[in-house]
Amino acid sequence: MNINQWKQKGKIYIWKYHDNPRNYHGWHFTGDSLGCDSLIEFLTLLSSAELGTYRTLKLNHPTPNQHRVPGCKKKVLPEQKLIIERSNSSDAWEIMNLQGKLKFELGASQIDQFISGVKDVKIGNGDYSIKNLWFWWNLSGYVQRIQL
Repeated sequence: MNINQWKQKGKIYIWKYHDNPRNYHGWHFTGDSLGCDSLIEFLTLLSSAELGTYRTLKLNHPTPNQHRVPGCKKKVLPEQKLIIERSNSSDAWEIMNLQGKLKFELGASQIDQFISGVKDVKIGNGDYSIKNLWFWWNLSGYVQRIQL
């Protein structure tokens, strides 16, 4: 499969908190299992794509279960779209908000770090950040696994 054939599946969530509180600064990421698998597949394809290649991904509005994990009481400010672009700088990790869309420029070496974070979320790990992106386990998926 090439990157143009990739189709997004599952749910991924990215949000900030109002006033960007000190202990909860930056953006926060989680996803369901299918969303994490789909994002990992995309990032793997992106790592070997031409420089400047990008795709726009749909983000889901986090439920109380998603934003309950970090424990911040501030208002959740969800992102709706995410543009992920392969940067020509190998160590690029740039996140910026562009008129209602979040843009994430990643260099080749940083794509692997992002994949590692998404893999952790998928297996129920988190509570750490890479630069200004926090990774959190998905409580909804975790509760479902416990009930099995």
